[in-house]
Amino acid sequence: MQVISESNVEWSNEDWGRQARLAAQALWQEVEPNRSFGPDKLGQGQELITVTLAGGAQVRVGDRVLRPLAGQMLRREAGEELEIVNDTHQPLRLLRVQIAAS
Repeated sequence: MQVISESNVEWSNEDWGRQARLAAQALWQEVEPNRSFGPDKLGQGQELITVTLAGGAQVRVGDRVLRPLAGQMLRREAGEELEIVNDTHQPLRLLRVQIAAS
């Protein structure tokens, strides 16, 4: 067993924040305050997105726009776009896990 925390993963810096690849199909993504990510279109399968740290950022999945809370989970289907506008003073952190099409 391995306990994963923000201090023991390798983060890569991006224009919008940072990300850490946790496994082949899983990534931790953090969008910094006053930054935006996307739109990013999911090519195939599904993606489960868990909000692990929320500061009130605006998240769009497909046609739905919301400001998710920490602990909420979103499911994205193939063809849907993910877009994040972090217009707050706090980072938004997501755990994104892709699930292959069956």
